Amino acid sequence: QLRGQEKADVVYSYYIPNGTYQWHLRKWTSCSSTCGIGSQRPLWVCRHRTSRSVVDDVQCSDEPVPDRRPRYCDTESCGAVHGKWAVMPWKPCNTTCGQGYTHRDVWCVSFHIGDFLTNEFCSADQKPSAIKQCTLPKCRIGR
Repeated sequence: QLRGQEKADVVYSYYIPNGTYQWHLRKWTSCSSTCGIGSQRPLWVCRHRTSRSVVDDVQCSDEPVPDRRPRYCDTESCGAVHGKWAVMPWKPCNTTCGQGYTHRDVWCVSFHIGDFLTNEFCSADQKPSAIKQCTLPKCRIGR
């Protein structure tokens, strides 16, 4: 009950129980290298502990900051041990008319510095063909 000049102070207080929100590892980024060793970074999101819905990161400000250190990754798409196949242009056909063969040099080279490697450093099942058949106009007999 208020009388005359007396004023009531109203104080609002909120209680958010500790641990309502938590950091959750959503995913790792793609590997920074398409060949060989690279790195990935973790992508963290803040979410409600029971509903698991993603909320603004500020909701997790009281939670320990998750580890954001990158990790190493090693993609296998390069072939074995950092080598790739390099092809030279096709040579002229070995005949002047009719059926013949042509060839080209195929080398295993380093991804990073372009040096020549021995073939075991490249994937054998991905090696391009080094020889193929060529067909020139039919040979004329006599003249």
